[in-house]
Amino acid sequence: MYAQNRIVTGFVTDSSAQPLQGVSVHFTDNFKRGTLTDYKGHFEISVPENVNALTFSIVGYTTLTIPISGEVLNVVLSATSGSLNDVVVTGINIVKKKYYTGASTVLTTAEVEDKPVGSFDQVLQGRVPGLLALTESGQPGNAADITIRGQGSISGGSYPLIIVDGIPVEQAAFQGMNQNDFETINVLRDASASALYGSRASGGVLVITTKRGKPGKIKVTYDGQMGVKFKPDFGFQMMSTKQLLAAQEAYGAIAGDIASTPNMPGWYYSQNNPRYQTLS
Repeated sequence: MYAQNRIVTGFVTDSSAQPLQGVSVHFTDNFKRGTLTDYKGHFEISVPENVNALTFSIVGYTTLTIPISGEVLNVVLSATSGSLNDVVVTGINIVKKKYYTGASTVLTTAEVEDKPVGSFDQVLQGRVPGLLALTESGQPGNAADITIRGQGSISGGSYPLIIVDGIPVEQAAFQGMNQNDFETINVLRDASASALYGSRASGGVLVITTKRGKPGKIKVTYDGQMGVKFKPDFGFQMMSTKQLLAAQEAYGAIAGDIASTPNMPGWYYSQNNPRYQTLS
């Protein structure tokens, strides 16, 4: 029986010549008989004589059926152009966005990363409807005052509940997190959030999922920021000492304020100052 089979080997790569691991290689008419590619994209499969083609499939890439023309078969898979359906992470489960009846906003990594702000919560300003994020300064780690759909309590706080990977996080600890480590940010803004988390969610909920490791080659990236500061150009000419004393003398003569003359030497020592007449 084994003599009637033939061994077919090869490599599976993507359009950029990177090996694809975990690609399913199986008989076209039998999905249960097949193998998977290793981390180098290599596969080896025993094929009966009556099988004339192999099917290659993996999530995110087009499925190809390739005729067997020899003992070596190299395949290139292209990424699918269609995108996955948008989903909303509510904390308890994940539902498709079109089936979620509550008010929510989903932010992607590209919308929040590499933004020069003091803390992540400042990035939300202007990106989430009904959310107001105000900060007193741009000092790193300085928390912003977040209010979702107005002030909900007179004496209680209005800061939303923060859930990171299913774990509630205090506001002080949240300020030190790197926004570039976030994969998705879901902002729940209505009463449905209270149904999930109770009274803690009266000010809204920020549900954050962080990035995780992915199979493939190691990638190292670097992001940096720099600024340049110049001496300000005031656009006016400074007075000389003679001009300043003359201006102070003229101002003192108009104001006639003797009490403030020690602050204006030009008027204090002026012959027109009434104090000379008092002394004489």
